Amino acid sequence: MASKKKYDDLSNQIINLIGGKDNIEYFTHCVTRLRFNLKDQSLAKVEEIEKIQGVLGSQWQSGQLQVIIGQDVADVYSLIFERNGLNKEQSIDEKIDAASPKHKKKFKEIISSIFDGIAGCVAPCVSALIGGGMIKVILLVLTQLNILTPESGTYVTLSFVSDAPFYFLPVMVGANAAKKFGANMAIGITLGAVLIHPTFVSMVSEGTGGSIFGLAIPAKSYGSNVFAMILTIWIGAKVEKIIAKYSPAIIRSVAEPLLTFLIMAPLMLLLLAPMGAMIGTYLTGGLQWLYNTTGFFGLGILTALVPILVLTGMHMAFPPIALQNFAILGYDPLICIASIIPNFNQGAACAAVALKTRNQTIRSNASSASVAAIIAGVSEPALFGITLKYKTPLYAVMGGSFIGGVIAGIFQCYCYAFPGSFALFSFIAFIGDKGISNLIYMIIAVVVGMISTFILTIFLYKPEEQ
Repeated sequence: MASKKKYDDLSNQIINLIGGKDNIEYFTHCVTRLRFNLKDQSLAKVEEIEKIQGVLGSQWQSGQLQVIIGQDVADVYSLIFERNGLNKEQSIDEKIDAASPKHKKKFKEIISSIFDGIAGCVAPCVSALIGGGMIKVILLVLTQLNILTPESGTYVTLSFVSDAPFYFLPVMVGANAAKKFGANMAIGITLGAVLIHPTFVSMVSEGTGGSIFGLAIPAKSYGSNVFAMILTIWIGAKVEKIIAKYSPAIIRSVAEPLLTFLIMAPLMLLLLAPMGAMIGTYLTGGLQWLYNTTGFFGLGILTALVPILVLTGMHMAFPPIALQNFAILGYDPLICIASIIPNFNQGAACAAVALKTRNQTIRSNASSASVAAIIAGVSEPALFGITLKYKTPLYAVMGGSFIGGVIAGIFQCYCYAFPGSFALFSFIAFIGDKGISNLIYMIIAVVVGMISTFILTIFLYKPEEQ
């Protein structure tokens, strides 16, 4: 309720400032941003939007207006949706078709749509994964302190509670993918449930996946795999629409779910789910090979590039890869580390700008952006409002992130759970099998990266450039 009241003015103003609800072709949100595809981009008054209280910044990305809100973005999205009587958002396929009837989309727009699709399917699951991951870490700490034992009832109960988001991930992704691609949500949920059905899980554990129509089903486990369901529901949405189009109205309510299940269940088990599992395995294996081959240098490069990946939206592909690492390796040596260090460095760069600038407005904006990046893990105000705007602080962030990433790589830091935020409260996720030393090394990497960024910003940033 408090969040709704806080964003009353934003919800009342923003639609008018983008040309009215009739100018909206597509409206959705990711973890921190509202995303608008507009029919006439010239009608958007971006400078006025950025002046609205609660808006942290904005940018145009691949023809999409992205308005940065922060962690309350879901509340803002719902409020705007509710206050303006908007229709159900178009699916990603409809957006592509509307934007390009002749299917002549530019390559970068296709890539943007792919990442947008992945984000829409995975981002809503992140809060549950954070909760489950943090409980796992807390249980580990409590057992190391001899407060709980693995045999105690509390431990056993909290253990299966923490496992639930990961075990039922195909169900959650199935539901979100159905919403994203315009399929029936109940069908998406059920197809996800098929992959974790006790009978199928039991057969896989015995080395056989069973068969259907005389064809052997690959004996693969799909727990913690997101790509299997994304592929399945993407195809399933198309199949469902074709069935609905050609089914006689009198039998459509029966024909649509029946035929969708009869077509998609075998297709998923025989082809799409194994393909999704293969994509996840190869992505994880590829990054692991890069990590093993290039060592600390490769982690340093990846960490330095994260601010640029955030600008392009490509960072939305990170969560599925991190989940694959947790599922296959039991820890993540790359993605979470490469995401956390730049956030702290954005805060350090903004602190340096606030210290050096003579402009009171810039000092105030930089100070608040620094706190948001370090405490809450929301880096967009720092990135779009300060470091990207004045450029040299962004170079300092990349330099400091490289140094921090190299140190984390040298010490082989591992993240053992999906962090609650990529900021101050993420450190607990580094307590694991390697003991307290892993946490200490990660703190060292972050602190050295911040100091390096701060010093580089002091030297590179010229207040007269503002």
